[in-house]
Amino acid sequence: MSVPERFDAGRERLSQWLAWIVRTDADRACLFAILVAGAYVYYVRLGSYPLMTWDEAIYANAALNAADHGYWAIPHLQGYDSLARSPYLKKPPLAIWLQALSILVLGPNELAVRLPSATAAILSAVVVYLLARDVADSTAGLVGALAFVATAGLYAEMNGGRFGATDTLHTLFGSTVLYLLWLQATDRATIPPVATGAVAAALLLTKGLAAGVFALAAVPLLWGLWTHTSVRKQGLALVTALGIALPWAVYAYDRYPEYFVEEIFVDAILGRVSGAIPPADPGVLPFMKFPAVATIQSTFAPWVYLFAVAVVVAPLAAARDGERRELFDTLYLGWWSLSIFLFFATFGTSTWYLIPVYVPACALVGVLVERASRLDPPGLLGVVVGAALVVAAGRDGQLVVPDATGRALADVGPAFDWVPVGVLGALVLGSALFARLRTTEARIALRKGWAFDVRQFRTQLVALALVGCVVLGVVGAPVTSVPERDVALERLGTETNRHVPADDPVYVQNVIALGQPISAYAFYANREMETVPITAFGDRSDVTYALVEGPPSESVLDREVDVLATSSTLGWALVRVGGDEGDAPAVRESRGSTRIDAGPPRRDPRHPSTRSGVRVELCNH
Repeated sequence: MSVPERFDAGRERLSQWLAWIVRTDADRACLFAILVAGAYVYYVRLGSYPLMTWDEAIYANAALNAADHGYWAIPHLQGYDSLARSPYLKKPPLAIWLQALSILVLGPNELAVRLPSATAAILSAVVVYLLARDVADSTAGLVGALAFVATAGLYAEMNGGRFGATDTLHTLFGSTVLYLLWLQATDRATIPPVATGAVAAALLLTKGLAAGVFALAAVPLLWGLWTHTSVRKQGLALVTALGIALPWAVYAYDRYPEYFVEEIFVDAILGRVSGAIPPADPGVLPFMKFPAVATIQSTFAPWVYLFAVAVVVAPLAAARDGERRELFDTLYLGWWSLSIFLFFATFGTSTWYLIPVYVPACALVGVLVERASRLDPPGLLGVVVGAALVVAAGRDGQLVVPDATGRALADVGPAFDWVPVGVLGALVLGSALFARLRTTEARIALRKGWAFDVRQFRTQLVALALVGCVVLGVVGAPVTSVPERDVALERLGTETNRHVPADDPVYVQNVIALGQPISAYAFYANREMETVPITAFGDRSDVTYALVEGPPSESVLDREVDVLATSSTLGWALVRVGGDEGDAPAVRESRGSTRIDAGPPRRDPRHPSTRSGVRVELCNH
């Protein structure tokens, strides 16, 4: 087959896949509404706040070093283990590569760093839609996807969709692999093995062996895969995945064998399983190292209570109706959700490890609400019980809270927020209206052979109304706050980039270098850095620009010093060291120097943001 023929065949296959995804006008309306909701929640003001030290600034720094300094094959960091650029192998490089490509297009800024993660969150909502639609219909898909977009653990928590990290990419690739396997196991579609293998390779190149949690979730699909697909096709998918992912691992091991094994295997896997990485807080059950039960009530509110009901009600309703396929589907969604949840409750240490749970859980919520929207008794009962649990949870969303000993306590607070229940009610009614309109034929003939499809217009209108109800009712204005320290690191790094010539290094006092990582400062400064003891400044004639604990002292520096910028939040000062050894030492504030002081937040009248909570003063003497 010639190259043009291959191109035409590939284009035809892509057109077939797009036609399979967007089958009806309802699909088109729903997907448009989901993309609008996702763009609002995850793109609005995405670059308006500084990078966070953990873990965002680490990946951003590695991405900048790839884009600006050529460290593509092996990511390199500044301000983490070392001030000099050094290898970073805690994670495979795909997320860093995507951020680096974004930086090449948009420049080294927060928007570029976060864009891949935000886009992955939106595309994950599309996966939720396709999953719930194929289990039930487009109404279930729309509700599930909107619940996913409006999940606090995804839009507000660290390492979620509004931060430049690996977890939403991990969720997207892992959920897509499971969705493709599920389609094959239930004989819904024939998926090219190369496509499944390529997505699996992307999963492996994002978080390495953490992909194993999705292998656990895929266990119930094995029999279906054995029955409906050939061993050759599954083998080809496996070979494709390993063929794409393994070369980087082999190369990294060849370059840094001991470091690779320590970071990828010992620390990331064995450290968690053996308990070398201490748990954050006790869980409800003895084997839990992470308080996942208490955490998910906040990060997944109010959908968590609908999900808790749907896990039981949806399979029972399918069994009552004799729908064997839907029975398997709903049971599998429950397994998918709970297997990942229990895995990370046992071995996880952080809130964002729960993000992969939200995909199948939201799909199951969509299935439940869809049943309620067509007045199915189990569906209606499930939504009523879920709403009652929301009421009992109170304003903070916590129904079951473990105390210091790990025991579960009921916490029914008197303060109650009616907004979530109102959103749930509107969701059911809106879903019923959407389902009604999408099955009603109505076209108006216009002049010159044109026709106006009233059904498509109405379904689109109702879909967008649901978007407004859920997103504005649950999310509101997309706000992301960061600690004052991260704001100060951004301002001081920016001032360093402004004052220090590109070819000059910044010498960092060893006390600063031994503290918390300063990858965020290194990203904004984008200068070479070296650690120097404070007592050596007087002996090093090559030191011109330095970051020291401030205010600097004449007697310690033993050199003439110009203060270029200071931060009271960090207690650091950027200085220019001048004069020769033996000159009378002096410390003076340079004309145009910058004081970066934390002050009371200044609120943007349109949007609150902690970035406005810093005050920059130009000192002109």
